[in-house]
Amino acid sequence: MALLKENHEVGIPLSQVATAAYWSGFPLMHLSVYKAPESRYDHETHQGEIYIAYNYGTHFMEVEVDTWTGKVKVLKHLACHDIGRVINLLGAEGQVEGASLMGVGFAHLEELLVKNGIVVNPNFSDYWIPTIQDRIPTESIFVEDQNPNGPFGAKGIGEPPLAGAAAAFVNAVSDALGIPLRKLPLKPQAIVEALSEKTER
Repeated sequence: MALLKENHEVGIPLSQVATAAYWSGFPLMHLSVYKAPESRYDHETHQGEIYIAYNYGTHFMEVEVDTWTGKVKVLKHLACHDIGRVINLLGAEGQVEGASLMGVGFAHLEELLVKNGIVVNPNFSDYWIPTIQDRIPTESIFVEDQNPNGPFGAKGIGEPPLAGAAAAFVNAVSDALGIPLRKLPLKPQAIVEALSEKTER
């Protein structure tokens, strides 16, 4: 429903607006551009305000670890982010879900192997990345602390969910096993080896 700025109680369905625009010859698409305000930054001293907004987030994860194979299954994942005003909820949720899955891949699967300066696993048969079949049950919560400099108060979401999910994954596995694990990637083999060392102690 499109509401009139002068009277918020009066509105017409967006489908009628689109139909009327089409038959009147008006374009149904429009491109707009947002340019962030100039920030104070001294390139000689490298001091100043280089970001117009900071977005914050925190992740919580519950996992199940197969102590025989080292494979980890994410049972629950909660991602909470302050992204200013949410303009496109579905897009924001998709970004959090996708970046979080990348974070789990970064933490549990991906490892770039280099020998004598040459990458020895340059293809997807040797370099594991998560696919849609590895999707984790992510619930997104957004805190709308609006940024006065952002478009409509938005701060954006970007890649912060990746780092949050990776850290939450490793901490959850560490907590489940009772072993302080601090190295990435935390691949299944590394988990089995850590459990073996714990047993030997």
